[in-house]
Amino acid sequence: MIGEQTRQRLLYQALFSVMTIGFLFLHILPLNALPAMFPGPDMVLCFALVWVLRRPDYLPPVLLVTLMLLCDFVLQRPPGLWAMIVLIAAEFQRSRFQGEGDIPFLAEWAISAAIMTAATLVNDLTLYVVGVAHSSVAFSVVQIFMNIAFYPVAMGISVFGAGLRRPAPSDFEARGGHA
Repeated sequence: MIGEQTRQRLLYQALFSVMTIGFLFLHILPLNALPAMFPGPDMVLCFALVWVLRRPDYLPPVLLVTLMLLCDFVLQRPPGLWAMIVLIAAEFQRSRFQGEGDIPFLAEWAISAAIMTAATLVNDLTLYVVGVAHSSVAFSVVQIFMNIAFYPVAMGISVFGAGLRRPAPSDFEARGGHA
C-alpha cells in the first residue's frame, strides 16, 4: 500500500495542479470586453512561493515547470521564459529557507516580495533585450504591487484553507533529514 506521507504529498501535488488550472481558467474567461486597466496578480507565482517555503516536498520542480509551461502556452507568453524564471525563484526560496524552521511572516513576505520583484524585472528585461513585445513598465510595476499585496491571501488560503503546514521535526527524521 501507499504510505501516509506519500499519499499526502500526492494529494497536495494534485491540489496545486487543480488550483493552477483553476486560476488559468479564470484568467482566460471573457468576463469583460474592455482591456484590463489594472493587471491581476500572478496567483500561481504567489502560491508557488508559499508552497515552496512551507512544504518544499509538496511542489517538486518538475511539477512546477510543467504547470508554468502550461500557463505559458495558454496565456501566449514566450514558452519557457516565465517557467524558467519562476523555477529559479522557487529554487532560490527553497534553498534559502531549507530547515530554518519558523520565520516571522513579515520577513517571509519581504523576501518573497523581493523575489517576485526580481522575477518580474528579469522577465521584462529579457523580453526587452530580445525585442519581444511586452507590457509597459507601469503595467509591470502595478503587477508587482498586486503580487506583493496578494501574497498574504495566498498564504492564508494555503495555511487555513488547504492546511499547508511546515514540516514537523518528526517529518525530517522519518525521511533521513530531508523535508
